[in-house]
Amino acid sequence: MAGTEAGRFYARVFALVAAALLALLLLNILKPFFESILWAALLAFLLTPVDDFLARRLGGRPALAALLLTLAGALFVLIPAVVTAVIFAGQATALIGRLRELADRYRGAVAARMRTTAKAAGLDPAYPAMHAHNAMCGLHACRPWREVDYSLVRKVLWLDRDVQWRASDVLNRWVERTWPAVVEAMQRPRS
Repeated sequence: MAGTEAGRFYARVFALVAAALLALLLLNILKPFFESILWAALLAFLLTPVDDFLARRLGGRPALAALLLTLAGALFVLIPAVVTAVIFAGQATALIGRLRELADRYRGAVAARMRTTAKAAGLDPAYPAMHAHNAMCGLHACRPWREVDYSLVRKVLWLDRDVQWRASDVLNRWVERTWPAVVEAMQRPRS
């Protein structure tokens, strides 16, 4: 008799442990849906009186009342979504128009700057910007560009080298000042 009671005890313990493990696994599966389940429970709680009222008014037809509530809920969600989508589409169209306008304005500003640069370099500003770039780079794409005054180009290239040299000088000075502190910090024992 003692053996059968012990066997029943272990069977019950095994059943409880298995049930607890299955419950934990089920909770783990349902965890992403808890928020939706809670919203559904809240809506069911709030809409039950409305459903009962509609069923009474429709002559005791709960299925028709549920259908009307479902359609009303769908419209309650769909109408704002459609209105929002239409407003978003209008704003996106306006944004695209503004971006095109800005791109055209920028393109015009770049072309004007290229004409000014070409005029300052002694080039004919009527030529396209590509020819001005080719002439400044020494490619001489067409005949009128062969007699270009390169003094402005030389000055720009010198200025670019000067700026690069000054930037590297500043960086080297900063490294010279900060490197000993970095090395010291690396050599300190960590606490």
